[in-house]
Amino acid sequence: MKLKRIAGWSVLVLFLAIGIVFAVAWSRSDNTCDEDLAGTPRNPMKAIVYCDYGTADVLRLEDIEKPVPADDELLVRVRAAAVNPLDWHYIRGTPYIMRLGTGLRKPAVIRLGVDFAGTVEAIGRNVTQFKPDLVIWSYGANDVSANRKKEYREPTLRVIEALKKQRGLDRFVLVG
Repeated sequence: MKLKRIAGWSVLVLFLAIGIVFAVAWSRSDNTCDEDLAGTPRNPMKAIVYCDYGTADVLRLEDIEKPVPADDELLVRVRAAAVNPLDWHYIRGTPYIMRLGTGLRKPAVIRLGVDFAGTVEAIGRNVTQFKPDLVIWSYGANDVSANRKKEYREPTLRVIEALKKQRGLDRFVLVG
């Protein structure tokens, strides 16, 4: 009898926890697409954005505000970017369980991409390993919520995630 009561309360607590997670995910599942794209940016750059989940038809080329790197970050002018299966999962919002972290109704982050090559344009105060005009490349960066395809790289590209491009290779020939 006591075991039955414990099991019943456990199921109730489990459903309550799932409901709370769903409610938090639902309330956070909006994006700043209208705010980010409204008006003319003072320091514009081009970016591929998507405001809703769907097919490639939801992608748009827009002008957005150019980011500024923090103390331990780089700003990279992207010269080449790649599309990989991860990007398609983000565009479609599948598998659906991932929407609990990326936005239930709409994508929380409106830019795509994790693979790029480019040149360092600006560095934070604590960055000593990289200098402006250095050609670098990166793939599969860990902070996929912030590293998105655009003309300039998101300032959250951590110094340790950027890889120095090997000398002697053509400027944007990348090998996997």
